[in-house]
Amino acid sequence: MSILNKSVKEFLGWILKYLVIVITTIALVLGGDLLFIESHKLISEKKSFILYTISSESMVAIMILIASIIGIIIFKLNRKFLSKKISSKSKGELRYENIDSYSSLVKWTILMDKRISSITKGSLFKVLYILFVVGIITFSYNNYTAVTNDEIIYKKVFSDKVYYYDDVEKLELGFTKGQDSDVYYNLVMRDGNKISLIGGSIEVVDESYENVVYEIDSKLQSLGKAKVVDRFYIDDFKNMGYSQEYVERVLRLFE
Repeated sequence: MSILNKSVKEFLGWILKYLVIVITTIALVLGGDLLFIESHKLISEKKSFILYTISSESMVAIMILIASIIGIIIFKLNRKFLSKKISSKSKGELRYENIDSYSSLVKWTILMDKRISSITKGSLFKVLYILFVVGIITFSYNNYTAVTNDEIIYKKVFSDKVYYYDDVEKLELGFTKGQDSDVYYNLVMRDGNKISLIGGSIEVVDESYENVVYEIDSKLQSLGKAKVVDRFYIDDFKNMGYSQEYVERVLRLFE
């Protein structure tokens, strides 16, 4: 009976461990993403931007950073669990005895702990990780497009350009292909730069970014700018299950 109770306790311990990991992961993904977007909004609200687009690349970079933090937390939680349950600690290292007596899941966990420990041991990894974090943050917060009533601000890590509406050579509008089909709207500038007004995250003065893009589109067309429209994947877009209101607002751009 005592052996059964011990097995039940060990099983519940593993369940609790992975439940904590899952909750932590969800909280970090949602919280980190929200924090990043809200901090970018602070930049937007300090200036008279009518549209502020965070690039998709910036959003991906931040998600990679969050994933790395989640990985570190999982590693720390795993080591804490192993040190309490099935190992002894000597000079900061975990020592395991009778590994063959454990289940396959425990053996795999021990193996992962050993491999990760060997990789992350030493100051070089810490220095590289700090450089990685600084690089991701620098890239993510210096990669955006902001549009005012008079200017188009195109910010990259190593360049910061301010255009006027008359610097636009043409507009490119269409739909992306496949299961994630959505609308794209690009400004092709006279110097060759192509600026996307629809990115990973968009902050606008209006509740719907499509209405703001429509206003920008109307202003550029009034200046005689050429507009290249591609409707080839319009059926993919219509079949995505978007709300009828959203579809109508987007299609208005194609008129």
